[in-house]
Amino acid sequence: MWIQLGLEQLHFALNVFAALAMGAVFWLHFDAWSAGRIPREIVKFSGFFLLAIFFLVQSTALEVSFVSEPIFGGGFQSGLSFVLALCGYALLIIGQIIDPIEPRPAAKDPLVPAVFVGSVPLISWAGPVGLFVLALIVAALYFRRAVVGLEKHMMPLCFVFVFLALSHLLTTAAAFRQTTNIVIYDLVAPFGLVWLLQQGFLVVAVIILTRWVFGYLLKRFETQLMMIFTVSVVVIYVVTTITFTAVLLRNIQDGILQQLTSDVRVLSFALESKKAEVVSDAQVLAQNPAMGQLLEANSKKELRDLVEGYFLSKRQSFLVIISANGQILARGEDREHFGGTLSSLPQVKRALSGESFSTVGVRNGVVAPEISVLGAAPIKVSGQVVGAVVAGTSIDNAFVDGIKRGTGLESTVYANDQISATTLVAADGVTRPLGAVEKRADIRETVLSKKTGLRDQVYFLGKSYFAAYEPIKDIDNSV
Repeated sequence: MWIQLGLEQLHFALNVFAALAMGAVFWLHFDAWSAGRIPREIVKFSGFFLLAIFFLVQSTALEVSFVSEPIFGGGFQSGLSFVLALCGYALLIIGQIIDPIEPRPAAKDPLVPAVFVGSVPLISWAGPVGLFVLALIVAALYFRRAVVGLEKHMMPLCFVFVFLALSHLLTTAAAFRQTTNIVIYDLVAPFGLVWLLQQGFLVVAVIILTRWVFGYLLKRFETQLMMIFTVSVVVIYVVTTITFTAVLLRNIQDGILQQLTSDVRVLSFALESKKAEVVSDAQVLAQNPAMGQLLEANSKKELRDLVEGYFLSKRQSFLVIISANGQILARGEDREHFGGTLSSLPQVKRALSGESFSTVGVRNGVVAPEISVLGAAPIKVSGQVVGAVVAGTSIDNAFVDGIKRGTGLESTVYANDQISATTLVAADGVTRPLGAVEKRADIRETVLSKKTGLRDQVYFLGKSYFAAYEPIKDIDNSV
């Protein structure tokens, strides 16, 4: 988050200083107009004034990965920016065309034909490509004025608008952010390589423009005072804004992580509730007098009918009846599948010893390991254990979806370090990353090895989250 904050504040400060530089050029042309009242200067200083406002509006544009909406709303802000830039560049083009070029002493310059620019083409498209073309036209006009005419001091402005044109062109990368190609998305993502390159071009343009315009304005004492005052105010404003924004976000982050400390317990409480429900269902069936009678009479068909009926009346994933030696006698979810033994399982041994309990375990799944809540209860006849009931339910996507509906929180359950169930989906909006392995060593070390919770910012499926991790422990306190 702090890298994003720094880059966002860099974007803000850079556009503010770009607006300041354009404003200085506006003042330079306005001062020239006020001295001679030449009408064409009105067109020029109006163009630079609109570009200064354009950069001020751009400074308020925030990346969608950082906040949900820009300050003025996405559509209004982008539309206003485009209109300001379009009008500003158009006025500069008109101003350059109507301002006659100072002729050279020589009659002709064979290196640069007089038709270098010609007529201004009609710009019939909008958006970044249109601004790119307009900025290049302005650069070409300044180049023509510096090369064909005697105004070599205008050459820096040519480079300024070339770099501004490149900066406009790179904003088209935002159109490719809907791609499902990871490599392309990483390049065009907010704060990615293309975004940084775009800001780099803008930095170069601002530096060249600032050096050029300050070379003129610093020759007047009154202007020096105005510039020193203005720059000081802007620097203090930017530093204050960045400082208080950082403090505010730090407090917000601490508050969110503190809240998540409680919120993550919601999932733990839901698991505890499920464990209580499962063991209760197992006890109800185990204490049914018919269970002991059917086991003593070895009535397999009646036993399976009873177990299947009970299973269908409950919301468990599986229900197993075992004999005193661990032999599987009946399965509620599949009455034809019986036989085999579960005597080696620690949970079964505990149940056959006469103890009712619930725990959490991991079992193999088709796509990923599954977390299951198990409940077991002994079946007793005359105080003797003759078998046990083992019931269980899977903690699947439906379970965490229910948590999300109730709390609004994204939830993920891991079987060891693999995702077993999650509300998160991939870019296609459907696929869930089941089986994905948690690769961060600090998370695995803290949660799995040290058995403690963890609060941190994490990146998952290309998005940033504030997250809280909590270990899930079985009856033996193993994670």
